[in-house]
Amino acid sequence: FGAGLAAYLFVRSGAFPVLIVDRNVVSAREFETHLAALSQYYTTLIAEKKLSDTSIVSVDQIRDELRRATLEQFIEDTLIAKEISKKIGVREGDDLVQGKLGEIEGKITAPNFGEAVQNLYGLSVERFTKLALVPQARRELLVAELTKEQKEFGAWLTDARKGASVHILLRGFTWEEGMVVVGGE
Repeated sequence: FGAGLAAYLFVRSGAFPVLIVDRNVVSAREFETHLAALSQYYTTLIAEKKLSDTSIVSVDQIRDELRRATLEQFIEDTLIAKEISKKIGVREGDDLVQGKLGEIEGKITAPNFGEAVQNLYGLSVERFTKLALVPQARRELLVAELTKEQKEFGAWLTDARKGASVHILLRGFTWEEGMVVVGGE
């Protein structure tokens, strides 16, 4: 009985993995939070008729694509964070990310910013910062580092994706040749 209850609570809490990238685990809870924000964003775009494809009238029509894009984003974010740690170091990388966030501090603390983030993504400013702004700051740092080395970010990312150890534990998606594919086992 105890093992069954523990398993139930484990699944119910969303603590189980849906993605593993080079030994970094993404939990179902993290995935669902990111997916919900992306779905909220597209729901807003659809409602306001701001999508270029006007045949899309519901997020349900693009649910698999949103899930694929969410997996892709977690994979890229993980690879970028790993490379920043390797090139700069974990502590210095974190300090530089905080410095980049400090540059926009006035914007993210403005009252209308929090309201806009809540309306557009359904997230608090703190959660939005973690899900979107921190990964973007890391990406900018890596682009700058690669530029110093006269390397292009796109080429680096392609190579990193091909060399990554990626295990997708979400039904209906596979990792093939450095890409998330919908419709896999």
